[in-house]
Amino acid sequence: DDEDKTNVFLQLSLFKALSNLPNLTILEGKIKIQACLSAIRCFSNLEPYSSILYHFWVVINSGNPSTRLFLLLATHPQHVYEWFFPAMPHDNLSDVFGLNRGDNSNSFLFYACPRGHPYVITNCGQPNQTYLCPVSNCQLAIGGENHTLLSSNRIVFARVDATKPGHCLGPASERPNFCIPQRELKPLSVTLLNLLVHLSLLIATLTGHVKDVVRLVHSEVNSDSMQTFLVQHIEKDLALLSNRIAKNNDDTNSAVHTFFKHLLLNDEP
Repeated sequence: DDEDKTNVFLQLSLFKALSNLPNLTILEGKIKIQACLSAIRCFSNLEPYSSILYHFWVVINSGNPSTRLFLLLATHPQHVYEWFFPAMPHDNLSDVFGLNRGDNSNSFLFYACPRGHPYVITNCGQPNQTYLCPVSNCQLAIGGENHTLLSSNRIVFARVDATKPGHCLGPASERPNFCIPQRELKPLSVTLLNLLVHLSLLIATLTGHVKDVVRLVHSEVNSDSMQTFLVQHIEKDLALLSNRIAKNNDDTNSAVHTFFKHLLLNDEP
């Protein structure tokens, strides 16, 4: 059954991890694994994810090049403060702005509402009606009448790429209920990478790096709330994965363990 398969994967991962470590660090590796497992057990909200976290911890400590980034996130997050994480959203507006400047057949222009939220006017690019900013917590007037822009708005002549380093998904509650592709990554790949990043950061908080993780997250999250913040993202990742592969929760968890097995056996970085 699924539980037996999970146990087999865990044993295989543990053997692979410890066999890849130099002889002098085997004991250290065992201590690290036990310390992480102990931390997981001490946090009651993580109990549903303890097997996933334990399996993932073993896999990233296997010495496999494909997991180096996630081991770094889990054990030395202070070294990646200015790094751009995989599968995080980038500034799509900068791409659109560049397209507009490079294609003479397009004449739309960029504007910004009083709070700086960007919007576009097509055709001649001049305002001919007023509307409300579509950002839910803004709703200020945008546009204008008779080709005259509202005085509270402004035209945007240049767009600097505003892609943020680190974790920039915001709270899990603000993520959509479907997978979104990023750059050349397909939706399923984005979901799996997000899951690996969140598992890595959660392990970092369990092993004494809470303040370092807080610095990596572009949301107002304090140290006391960081573990809950990451657990909510893991729950969201698993829900998106479940919807994407059309499986129930138990089958989705088994699929995650199968994916970890693939990571363990894949030697490509």
